[in-house]
Amino acid sequence: MNKKRKVLTFILVIEAIIIIVIAAFLVICMNSNTAKIKKQMELAQNYLLAEEYDEAIAAFEEVINLEPKMVEAYIGLAEAYTQSGDLEKAAKILKKGYKRTDSEELKEQLDELEEKLAEMEAQTEETTDTDTEAAAVTTTVAEDFYAQEAITEQDTTSADAAVAGDDDWKQAYIDYLQYDSESEYMDGYNLIYLDDDDIPELVEVGNCEAAGCRIVNYSNGTVYVTQLSRLYFSYIERKNLLCNSGGHMDCYYDVVFSIINGELEVVAQGSYGAEDNSNVQFDADGNPIYYYEWNGVRMTEKEYEQELSKVYDVNKSVSGYQYDNLYTVEEMIEVMENR
Repeated sequence: MNKKRKVLTFILVIEAIIIIVIAAFLVICMNSNTAKIKKQMELAQNYLLAEEYDEAIAAFEEVINLEPKMVEAYIGLAEAYTQSGDLEKAAKILKKGYKRTDSEELKEQLDELEEKLAEMEAQTEETTDTDTEAAAVTTTVAEDFYAQEAITEQDTTSADAAVAGDDDWKQAYIDYLQYDSESEYMDGYNLIYLDDDDIPELVEVGNCEAAGCRIVNYSNGTVYVTQLSRLYFSYIERKNLLCNSGGHMDCYYDVVFSIINGELEVVAQGSYGAEDNSNVQFDADGNPIYYYEWNGVRMTEKEYEQELSKVYDVNKSVSGYQYDNLYTVEEMIEVMENR
């Protein structure tokens, strides 16, 4: 009987030791994971402060993978997207974080951001309506002006008419800058020569990726405004070709424009990226697996590059996004007046 008790006691002691060892192991693992999360969070915040947004996004996403209910990580990730200009993505992150954590702080930030996005959309629609009305008014005024000129100055030569019209584009651009340009969303302005005439195109550079760039061109008495996606674009000077290229988070595009009948129109476009950018697949060499599509047709990467080169020779292009060489509204007006 005593022997059985000793055996039982021995077994209980062994079980107790095993439980203690497991508990200690779990505590060590938890402490190790906590330390890893803390270190990764500090890295993400440092990237954010340094304005290295792509690195910050990757770092915050790693924190969320380690701890899906960490509110501060969702806030940091949304801030990184906001600062990089992708407000819609920031809103999606806040919404996902709120669903996972029920955090009122995330809900409040989400509400504020969605309100801001709604305001921006409303302003865009208002601007479009204003531009349409202004174009109609400008066209009517121009028609009346030239009709009157034909009656009162029938002896005016074509050369004289050309000289008289030289300043029309300047005044049209000046009026646009003073009354229609949303300067609060712009970093600055510049002039480029896209086609081969003597009238330059006005470039508006946004103050964030969401604002993008705008190309303003003048034709037949009318100012036309074309909104580009995000900030980067290039063009081939005086060859009437402009390419709006960019993207984010494994979704990219190239859109080629030309001025046709006075307006900037899309003549070809392509896109490439991951089928699902929330779950990017990689090949055996560790490279992301992308699809490629040109004018709606699926193709290989090499075929995509060939199709793009047929339309747009990137080797002859120059960057149109000159963020370090921009004018204010007042400076741009002075530049045009002195031309």
